[in-house]
Amino acid sequence: MTGPLQRRAIADGVWFSRIHDPKFYHNSISVTIITPLAEGKTSAAVLAAYLLRMGSRRCRDMTELECRLADLYGAVLDTDVSRHGENQLLTFSIAGADDRFALEGESISRGYAELLGEILLEPKVEGDAFPEEAFRLEQQYLIDTIEAEINDKRSYAAQRCTAEMGRGCRFALPRYGTVQETLSATPKEAYDRYRELIRTARIEIFFSGCGSPDYAEEVFTKLFDGVERAPLCPTPQRLPLRAERVTELAEQLPMSQSKLVLGFRTGLPQQRRVRTALRVMTALLGGSTGSRLFTNVRERLGCCYYCGARVNCLPAYCLLNAAWRRPTGSGCKAPSWPRSPTWLPGISPRRSFLTSSWRSKARSAPLGIAWPAPRAGISAGFCRGIPSRRSRIWRRSPPSPRKRWRPPRQRLHWILCSFCRP
Repeated sequence: MTGPLQRRAIADGVWFSRIHDPKFYHNSISVTIITPLAEGKTSAAVLAAYLLRMGSRRCRDMTELECRLADLYGAVLDTDVSRHGENQLLTFSIAGADDRFALEGESISRGYAELLGEILLEPKVEGDAFPEEAFRLEQQYLIDTIEAEINDKRSYAAQRCTAEMGRGCRFALPRYGTVQETLSATPKEAYDRYRELIRTARIEIFFSGCGSPDYAEEVFTKLFDGVERAPLCPTPQRLPLRAERVTELAEQLPMSQSKLVLGFRTGLPQQRRVRTALRVMTALLGGSTGSRLFTNVRERLGCCYYCGARVNCLPAYCLLNAAWRRPTGSGCKAPSWPRSPTWLPGISPRRSFLTSSWRSKARSAPLGIAWPAPRAGISAGFCRGIPSRRSRIWRRSPPSPRKRWRPPRQRLHWILCSFCRP
C-alpha cells in the first residue's frame, strides 16, 4: 500500500520528501533547484546544469561516470530543465534497483544518494570556472536546443503568445534563455551562477520507491550541513487583469498547417473552490474530445484538425489553440470572431498569435483568418469514422448513420457534481 507523503526541512531552504510504494522494484531520487527566471542569467543556469552532469571531482570524465553507474547495477542519471510559472527548475535525478536485489547485500540507495550529492556539490572545475572544452560542447548543444524549439509549431506558437501576454514579467522569459545570451556566456559566469544557485535557490529532494529513504536523507543532511545557505524569497509577479489593448501578432512560416493561439487573462483566483471551477470550465470548453470546442469547431463544422484549451493558474491565463491545413481554391470563408464570446463568460480575448504559410484574402476578419468551408457531410463524417471505438466507450450500440452521435449528458453531470459539490 502506498504510504503518505512526508516532507521535512534538512537545511535552510532545503526540503526532503519521501513516499513509499512497495509495488515497484526500484527507487528514484531527484534534486530540484528552484529559482526565479532572471533576464541575462537563464542560459548560464542551464549551462551549469548541463555541465554538472558531465562528472564530478572523483569522476573526471564520462567513462569514469558510466563505470560508477554500472557498479550501481545500471543506474540511470538524468538532467532536466523546465519552467513552472515564473520559476526555472533544474532537476537532477537518478534511478535504479532496490537494495534487496544487491548480490552482496550492499546498500544501493546509499550509493545513489552519494553519487547524486557529488555531482551536485562537488563539480569538476578548473580553478574558478568550468572546463573550457566541456563548456564549449554544452554551449553548442544549448544553442541547437533553442533553435530547434521552432520545429514544434504548436508549443512554439503557445510560447510566443505567453511571451506577448507577459511582456515585462518573469514568466514570459524562455526556460533556456536566448541564443545571444548563450553565446555571451563564459565558463566563469556559468560557475558563478552555479554557486549563486546553491547558496540562494530553494532545493527540493524527493525519494520515491519501494526501499527505505533513511540512507538518502542521512547522506543529503550531511552534505548540506557544510553548505552556506541564504535562500531568497522573491515576491511573485501577477499578470494584470486587463490589457490596455488587444494585440494581434502573425508570423509567416513555410509550413502546410496554420497554428492559432488565443490568450485570455483569467485573474488569479484566491479560493480553492474558484480555482476548481476555473479548471472545470476549461475542461468543458476545450479539455477533451467531448468539449464544446472540439464538438462544434472540429466535428460539427470540420474547421480544424484539433482545438483545445488549457489554463495556468499561476500566471492566471487561459490559452485556446487550434490547427488547420491551409485552404486551396475558393472554398474558404472568413468568420466573425466575437470580441466578447458568449461561450466564455467574463473573459475577453487579449492576445493572439498565428503562424501560417499563406496570406488570408479576408482582410476584414478580426484576426486575419480564413476558415476552410466544410464539405458536404463532413459534420457527421468525423463521428462516423470510428463508430466502434466510440460505441465501446459511451454506449453499447453504434450510433445511427442518420443521426449525429452525441455523448450522454449523464456522464457530464457526474463530472460537474464530483468537482463542485460542497
